[in-house]
Amino acid sequence: MTKIINNRAAVTAKKMLNAAFKRRGVTIALSSGLAYGFYTAFMTLGMSKGIWGVWYGENSGLSPFAVLFLLAALGAATTDTCSAVWAILIATVRGRIGDFTRCIKTKPGLVMIGAAIIGGPLASTAYVIGLQQAGGIVVPISALCPAVGTIIGRFLFKQPLNARMILGIAICISASFMIGSTAIGNEAPPGLLIGILFGFIAAVCWGIEGCICGYGTSMIDPEVGITIRQVTSGLANLILLVPLF
Repeated sequence: MTKIINNRAAVTAKKMLNAAFKRRGVTIALSSGLAYGFYTAFMTLGMSKGIWGVWYGENSGLSPFAVLFLLAALGAATTDTCSAVWAILIATVRGRIGDFTRCIKTKPGLVMIGAAIIGGPLASTAYVIGLQQAGGIVVPISALCPAVGTIIGRFLFKQPLNARMILGIAICISASFMIGSTAIGNEAPPGLLIGILFGFIAAVCWGIEGCICGYGTSMIDPEVGITIRQVTSGLANLILLVPLF
């Protein structure tokens, strides 16, 4: 009898723990979406002011290649490097900087680095190029990355894809089309098609990164994994991509 009561208590405790994790996950996801929206707004505003506005002007003296690719890479490098500094500071304060240096040498750490290069320099630069060329229509297109990641996870890691997930993917695609269609009209920017293309590239790259890094955090602490991602992205943007362009 005592064993049955203990089993019921354990099951109840497990359900309460799962519910707490679910609430926390939804809260973090909503906060992430809000921060992502602020990032887009501030990025778009910042790259239209000061020296950025001069660089994008008709009399800037820069080549079309520099305006399209180099400035986008520079903007992405600035944001990702700042994020990397914050990630290292947080890891240091929480006493996990040692875990960061150890994990970065392991096979899961190297996989996280590879995924970060795809989702950092490639996706971030493509996203900024899309914003430059097409404006706000790129936001719902690039936000398809969770749906892309879910589909990729089905083929790479044999993750289940049930009816609810398929419905969610369909809603994401439909919502992106509905939001994006409002930006298509007589006043569409001249670089609309290029911007949409780069928006899709960003969505695919972020989807690949999310799928691989999400799987990687089953072997690495999520906060350590995020630090690896941000440091890799910041350095790759600042040291490799910008000088390359």
